[in-house]
Amino acid sequence: MPKNLLTEFLFYALLGAALWACGTVFHLYENPAVNLDAALLYADFTWGCLVSVLLGGLILVVAAIAQCQERRIIAAAWALKMVTCLGLMLWYEGNYQALDAYGYFHNAVALVKSPGATWNWSQGTALIPEVLGLVFQVTPVSYHAGKVVFAAMGLAGSWFFYEALVVVMGRRSNLWAAILTMFPSVVFWGSILGKDPLMLLLLGLFTWLAACSFYAKGLYIQIAAVCAAVAVGYTTGMVRDWAPKIFVPGFLLAAFLWNRRFLRLSPGVKMVIICWAAAVVLLGPAWWYWQDWATVQRDLLFYYRGKLAFGGSAEQAPFALTDWEDFFWYLPYGMFSSLFRPLPSEVFNPFGWVTGILNLCLLLAVLCSFAFGAISRRTAGALGFIGLICLIWSGIYGFISPANFGMGARFQLQILPFILMGCAILLDRWIRKDLPSEVL
Repeated sequence: MPKNLLTEFLFYALLGAALWACGTVFHLYENPAVNLDAALLYADFTWGCLVSVLLGGLILVVAAIAQCQERRIIAAAWALKMVTCLGLMLWYEGNYQALDAYGYFHNAVALVKSPGATWNWSQGTALIPEVLGLVFQVTPVSYHAGKVVFAAMGLAGSWFFYEALVVVMGRRSNLWAAILTMFPSVVFWGSILGKDPLMLLLLGLFTWLAACSFYAKGLYIQIAAVCAAVAVGYTTGMVRDWAPKIFVPGFLLAAFLWNRRFLRLSPGVKMVIICWAAAVVLLGPAWWYWQDWATVQRDLLFYYRGKLAFGGSAEQAPFALTDWEDFFWYLPYGMFSSLFRPLPSEVFNPFGWVTGILNLCLLLAVLCSFAFGAISRRTAGALGFIGLICLIWSGIYGFISPANFGMGARFQLQILPFILMGCAILLDRWIRKDLPSEVL
């Protein structure tokens, strides 16, 4: 093992030992919601720390074999993930005793211990225990070890988003690698035991394949990349069933509109095709799910006053939604809320304040991108793809996320890397004027 790799692995070992010491000395791992006795919880947490160190070593080796220029960024990102999973997350879990993660863990344990158990590869909530049970075929049956493996999935997803950005910009950048992998919301929600890290992994792979299809040299390579992206896009439906209706149509529309052959058509023909494609792609998913106004109203009331509207992060609809006019008046409010809320002082707890500050920073970055950003011929297609994804996603989640900002912060993980990518593409040339080359 090269000397620098050995040094970094020893750093992970010391960090894992420090996290284990803090967790055991202050009894941070003793969470009654995990439903294990003290001795088992102690062993469970110990296995989590050990698995995090071993995964860190594996990440270092893979990065070295791939001759990745940003190996130190990856190393720092995984160290941050370790601190989040085995440090900050313990405090978070101690404050919220009804997390879905505990149910996933116990269902996975039951699946592993059942004689003759089969993996049916279900959809949605039922899928996570099956994935976790598959993880437990390799790692010890440990809540914290499973959480660390899911954190590694989240890091891989963030890295796929960065590789997609490299394809779009045509160059590598330490700055954007650090932002995409270490943005606090991405690190935290991409490290929980649940749907979000797996969703981040699939969306990262989908976005990388989509970017490759935009910049592929040959027609057959482009078709293969499009087919692979569509296949991965539909696979996201196993985690969240609405995802394919959001991401696949947005990608196909962008791939069509920014195709070189389409750009050669006359303006009149372009306009007709654009209007037809927009009607099919943008209105199709909504019509598929919401066949009539009664269904729309039922689902909105279900989310705002039922399933999600509880706790200190809940919010009621700003006005009664009784007809299509109310629906369209509400849409801009909901779209903005799903992308950038809560803002500071909207949720009065530590997590709400931190999320509000991060969302404010994200909003300012987007405004700076519009004010100072530049679009080139190379990046126009990718920006169109990101813009369509943001519009479609916020148009649907605008009726879900604002009902409960706590859950909305988790849902935002699906769209956050796209927003960061868009800011990076627009601001890259402007930022390069003022930063030294070693930072970039």
